[in-house]
This record gives sequence, C-alpha cells and structure tokens, in this order.
Amino acid sequence: MKINTVEDIEKISGQTVTLQGIYVESKLAQKPAKGVHTGRYSLKISETLEVLLLPPYMPASVRPTEEADRFKGKRVQIKGIVEPRTYMDKPTLEYQPQSVSIPCFVEVSDIKLVQEGP
Repeated sequence: MKINTVEDIEKISGQTVTLQGIYVESKLAQKPAKGVHTGRYSLKISETLEVLLLPPYMPASVRPTEEADRFKGKRVQIKGIVEPRTYMDKPTLEYQPQSVSIPCFVEVSDIKLVQEGP
C-alpha cells in the first residue's frame, strides 16, 4: 500500500508498518521563541505528509545524536507502529491530552538507509 495522505495513515493506524521517506528535523519540535531544534525528527514521506518519530512526551522522542548524524537528510525506511494523531502528553483513562493532526510513530523498532540505484 502506498502511503501519501493522513487518510492512508488512518487505514494502517495501530499496525506495524514500514514507511520510506527522508529523515528530517521535526518542525513541531522547535522551541518557538528561539527557533532551536530540540533533537526530535520526523519521516518526510511527501511535500504534504510527515510522520513524527515518537510523541514529544516520550524521552526517546529526542533521537540519539549518532542516529541523527547518520540519517539526517537521507532516504530511510522506518518500521514501527503509526497513529494518525500526535499526543503532546501521555493519554490515560482519565485524561485525553492535547493532540495535533500530525501522524506519529508511537513505536519505532528499526531504521535503515534505503539503498538507491540498481
């Protein structure tokens, strides 16, 4: 299945999938007043679709420097579980936190470079 839209993400919500795109700095993860990148990244699938690498409330959403140095700006494939919304705080039975309509990996199990060419 080709993933191009948030509607496509909704169809695979909660499933383990492998998506391809460019490993880029997350715009959602900027400190607004300073424009400083906070170490969070996303997978840019198309000009209109990015998938965050883990919700901001998870400590692992700040990606390791070695990983960022290796993959930033490169085509990768990421295996994990995807949801169509990103929660800013951890949801509980009593509390539904603020969320944004940006798809998000809620689990990342593997990231690999995509080999280009023949």
